[in-house]
Amino acid sequence: MTDMNPQIILKGAVPAILLAPVAVPIVQGLCGIAVVGLPLFAVGTLVAKTVGALSPPSKSSPLEADSSLL
Repeated sequence: MTDMNPQIILKGAVPAILLAPVAVPIVQGLCGIAVVGLPLFAVGTLVAKTVGALSPPSKSSPLEADSSLL
């Protein structure tokens, strides 16, 4: 069994104790960003695809018209 120096334990424990009350709100904030950000990203993607599908087709370039390249 190794002898643990109390000063070494306190050097690690004091910052953890001081940061513990702040850690929970930070984690909740990150989760809130994910919960709000994911639907916003999905809606933006859906709108972009819908606008692209409903917009009139643009004039194709000669490379797009050449079927031998496909």
